[in-house]
Amino acid sequence: MRAPSTTLAGLALALWIFPSGGAAQDASADHPAPAAPGVASSNIPEDATPGPSSTRDERPWYLRHAEPEAAPAEAADVADAAAPAEAEDADEADGDDPAEPETPASGGGLQVLGEELNVAPFATIVGGAYGQFINNRSDIPDEREDRFTTVALTRLGLRASWGRHISLVSEIELNSGPYGTSVWEGQAAIQVRNQLLRVSWEGLEVDVGRITDPASLDFFSVYVANMLLTDDLTRYPLLLSGFNRGNGILARYQLIEGLRVGVTVNAGNPTSTTGTVMIGGTFPPFARFYEVPWSNVGRDARGFPTSSFHVVMVSPSVTFEHEYIRAQAEFQYFDANTNTGSEADQHIDGYNLRVGAQLRLWDDRIRPFGNFSRVQNDVVDPTDLATLSNDQYEAFTAGGGVDVDILPNTFGVGGQFVWVREQQGDDTIFTRYFVNAGASLSFLDGVWVDARYGWNLTCEEHLCGQNEEHRVYLTLRGILGTAGQSARRP
Repeated sequence: MRAPSTTLAGLALALWIFPSGGAAQDASADHPAPAAPGVASSNIPEDATPGPSSTRDERPWYLRHAEPEAAPAEAADVADAAAPAEAEDADEADGDDPAEPETPASGGGLQVLGEELNVAPFATIVGGAYGQFINNRSDIPDEREDRFTTVALTRLGLRASWGRHISLVSEIELNSGPYGTSVWEGQAAIQVRNQLLRVSWEGLEVDVGRITDPASLDFFSVYVANMLLTDDLTRYPLLLSGFNRGNGILARYQLIEGLRVGVTVNAGNPTSTTGTVMIGGTFPPFARFYEVPWSNVGRDARGFPTSSFHVVMVSPSVTFEHEYIRAQAEFQYFDANTNTGSEADQHIDGYNLRVGAQLRLWDDRIRPFGNFSRVQNDVVDPTDLATLSNDQYEAFTAGGGVDVDILPNTFGVGGQFVWVREQQGDDTIFTRYFVNAGASLSFLDGVWVDARYGWNLTCEEHLCGQNEEHRVYLTLRGILGTAGQSARRP
């Protein structure tokens, strides 16, 4: 007798979530769980994110801060097998490297051509609500009202490895937007995130596809990432400081234990990488160069941006990972062609110099951090877009904060402050301030309650009070399948 379609669908879903022969894991390097005290941590700039530990703690939540119970020997073996190969040489397992596809736990994968193939799914779901409160100066004609909004956000994907040298990550995001979308059609922004293939060999790692440059990501407070860094109060400073995810090639090599050098190359339309958002200066009739090709996305029948723009971006970097400190530095050079149909136009050239560091104190339970970046680039002549003006765009981003794991893997608090200054030539200086503070509590394994307060203020020269905004978030975050800490990354 033929099985009902619902039965077949349920069986297929079960096989996808719990693949036969593949050992499930609680953490991955691309979406890792925070390590318990004494567990190695990753070289990723994001540090530990509130989430389940790599060894499940079956005790009640109010006892988890006590001395952890001894893990069974087999659990330790699985944890060791699940760690990326580089963790053997560097002190890493914690944190959230956006470009780090961790090898799924070995020991029961499918044998293919003499090598073990492991496939592990992961997912993170966020829901809740936030209040938005506008407080502009009386002389600014802004009549926006305060509002209360419920939110929904999901990230899911697959992580796989074949043998010791080949791994991949495929991840998407379903985002209902800051104010919601049509429930009847089930509309949501489906965003393609990491889609990368990694080849590792003798300390060398090469990523190709849609990749994330880990050295381009500022250190930030994991306790303010309840919306997965998709809201303006956390995302905007990251983009202006040079965060780079997009179509490209990334190569990294470990010189000595903890010290790596790398280079990232991106080439294509400006919208093919987030790294071009930092390119400033007006491009009439738009306020920023990036907005020109982006504005055509909704107009083109295929959903493509304007094809007459092209950007090449080269980013050498160095990162350092130690028991007590993480540090990174990167130089991002870019060349933007504003009209590929003609050789007469002058290109927009520029660079971004960025550095960051994070201390790891009290068994990595207290993590103060700081970041700095400086962007400078050419600006087109507003009367002739094919030529450059004498003006230069310059922007500074600086900030810092601290995370404190009060009860490891159960409760913690953190906050951060970011200052952004932009100016084109001798024009008006625009300054923006971003403040975020949050706390996370896990009352069930894999489930977190997140609370956050955010504040944003814009100033023109010395006159402040424009676009002042306060936000209060209360969300619930669930981590399903393997290593669902996708709730960590932008």
